[in-house]
Amino acid sequence: MFERYTQDALRALFFARSEASLLGGTTIEPEHLLLGLIREGRAIHLPPEQLDAARRAVEQQLARRERISTGVEMPFGLRTQRILNLAVEEADALHQSYIGSEHLLLGLLREDDPIAAASLRTAGVQLEEVRESAARGRSGDSIASVGTAYATRVTFSPIGVVRSPYQDAAAIPKGLGARHDAEGTIEIRQQLAAGLADIEGFSHLFVIWWFDRVEGVELTACPPSDNRPHGVFATRSPQRPNPIGLTVVQLLRREGSTLHVRGVDMLDGTPVLDIKPYLGGVSPEHLRRGWLDEAEKRQ
Repeated sequence: MFERYTQDALRALFFARSEASLLGGTTIEPEHLLLGLIREGRAIHLPPEQLDAARRAVEQQLARRERISTGVEMPFGLRTQRILNLAVEEADALHQSYIGSEHLLLGLLREDDPIAAASLRTAGVQLEEVRESAARGRSGDSIASVGTAYATRVTFSPIGVVRSPYQDAAAIPKGLGARHDAEGTIEIRQQLAAGLADIEGFSHLFVIWWFDRVEGVELTACPPSDNRPHGVFATRSPQRPNPIGLTVVQLLRREGSTLHVRGVDMLDGTPVLDIKPYLGGVSPEHLRRGWLDEAEKRQ
């Protein structure tokens, strides 16, 4: 059912399931889907205060019951099922092969739910404006925009996959003094193998990859190397608005479209987005390590 769904659409559905659980729902309803879209953050581009107002307006109209365990199966309600069908209709009408969070937003507006859709309209989100913006997504322009400069959709296709000894994130060394000596491989898609020409001349590589098994976004984090919270952009926390990872690995050798490397800190099967030569360039006297220096002194 969800083969055509983008990562942001799947995250929105996951967040909707979480919101339904928190509010004690037994089915995922349009109100939960709206809260999920707000949490996901890509389809509805409004100033933060308007998003907060829309969230509060929805929550005030819902009866909060005892929280339901996330382990309990929770189906989509009938109205939400109609929204999902309408999202497919919108994507097909725009000749788009994917179903993104903007299509879920269109389905939600079309279903005209008395709580969710009404809250969106009050906040200034209009069906035709969203549809016009979604249509521009075919050429990579702004999508699901409601009048801000932040509504740009970016789509990636993995260039390969990591093969590592780590099956569980708990096994990956973390924190101050952690050493990353594990060896693994990066398997590049065969049709992209020509892009590896001359890579053997570099000792180290940047590997840019996707945290494909991370759920949720947290704007503050307590990293393993410190017991104090820091902004997510000042840490390497995986729970990021865009869950992208960056690792420097040592290139051991190349065999065709496979790179043998040392220093992997990714789970086996992690999608790789890009590879670049590591060149360094910041001299020690100009390098600042922020809160890490303070954390080390407290150890």
